[in-house]
Amino acid sequence: MKRKTILLSVLLLCTIVTISFVPNQSTGVYRQAEDVDVLILVGTGFGHPFFDFRTYFEAAGASVSVISAETTTSVASCYNPAPTWISADFLLSSFDLDTLSNYDCLFIPPGGHWQGLTLDPRVGELLAAAHAQGVVIASLCIGQRVILEARDIVNGVNVAYYAQTQLLFELAGAIPVDNALVASDSWVATGSTGGGVPYLGGTNILPLDEFCHSLLKTVLGRSFVQSCTVTPASGDPTTEFSITVETQDPSLGLASVPSSNIASVVARVYPFNETTPIHNVTLSGTGFGTYTGSFTGVDMGEHSVSIEVMDNTFSLEVVRNASSIAGPSAPTAVPLELLILLIGGGVGVAVVIVAVVVILRRRRT
Repeated sequence: MKRKTILLSVLLLCTIVTISFVPNQSTGVYRQAEDVDVLILVGTGFGHPFFDFRTYFEAAGASVSVISAETTTSVASCYNPAPTWISADFLLSSFDLDTLSNYDCLFIPPGGHWQGLTLDPRVGELLAAAHAQGVVIASLCIGQRVILEARDIVNGVNVAYYAQTQLLFELAGAIPVDNALVASDSWVATGSTGGGVPYLGGTNILPLDEFCHSLLKTVLGRSFVQSCTVTPASGDPTTEFSITVETQDPSLGLASVPSSNIASVVARVYPFNETTPIHNVTLSGTGFGTYTGSFTGVDMGEHSVSIEVMDNTFSLEVVRNASSIAGPSAPTAVPLELLILLIGGGVGVAVVIVAVVVILRRRRT
C-alpha cells in the first residue's frame, strides 16, 4: 500500500512539473467571439479604420461600444475621405473607470484625433485603469502614440514597428519589433503603419485584417504557440541547445476568424533584461505542427527564448519568454578579507621557509 501511495505521489508531482513548462496552453475553445465586449475611444478627427474595425468585431458577434473624449457624444471623423459623424455611447468626462473590467478590449483607432487625445490627461487615466483591470489595449498606425499616455504599460513590451512612434516607445521601455505588422504582448496589441492620406496608400496598406485577427485571438486567450521546450535547460558556451515548438491553429472553432497559415517560426535568445538577441534561429517545420532547431552556446546568467510566428508577409504573433535557459554562473569573487589573509599567509610561509634555509646554512658552517 505504501509503495502505491508513493508511486502515485511521484506521478502526480511529475505531471505538475511537466505542465508548468508549457507556456501557452490554448488548445480547446475557452470563449467565443460572442463573449467579447470592445470599447472604442474616439476624438474629433478619428480615422476611418474605426468603421472597418467595428464592422469586423460586430460581424464576429462581439459587442462594441464607443466612448467620446469630446464634450459631446456627436463626433466627426477625419477628412480622409469626407468626414462621417457618429454618436458615442459614453462621454469620457463622466465615464466610471471602475466599470472597465466589463470590457475585454480598449481600442484607439488611428487618425488625426491622436493629437487631442494625447493632450487630455483623462485619456492616460483611462488607459492606466484599463490595463490595471486586465483589459487588452490596442491600436495601430499613429493611434499607437496615444498608448504612450500611460507610459508604464508598455515598459518591456514588444510593439509593432512604426517609424513615427519608435523612438518614443523605446524611451518608454518598449521593444519595437522590426518587420512585424502586428504584435501582441502583455495585454498590449499594436499594428504597424498605414499610408495616412489616400495618395500615400491610406487604409489600403494598413494591416487591418491581420490586426483584427490577432487582436481577437489575444482577447480570447489563444496563441499559435502551444508549447516551447529547450534542452538542455542550462549549459555553457560550448553546449548545443535544441528547441522544439509545438504550434496550433488558434482559429479552430471560430468561424468568424480566418485561419492564418504559418510560413516560418523563429526563436530568439536574449540575455536576461536585454533587448538584443544573441541567437536568431529559424526553426524547421511546416504548417501547424512541430518546429525544431538548435544553436550553440549562451553567455553567463539567465536567458529567455522568444518565439515569433510568421506568415509569408507579416508576423502573426510574438511570444516573449516562451522558455528560459541558464548560462554558466559568473565566477565568485574572492572576498577582500580572504584575499588579504591568503596573501598574508603566503608571505608568512615564505618568511618561514627563508628562515629555515638560513638556519640550516648556519649549522653547516
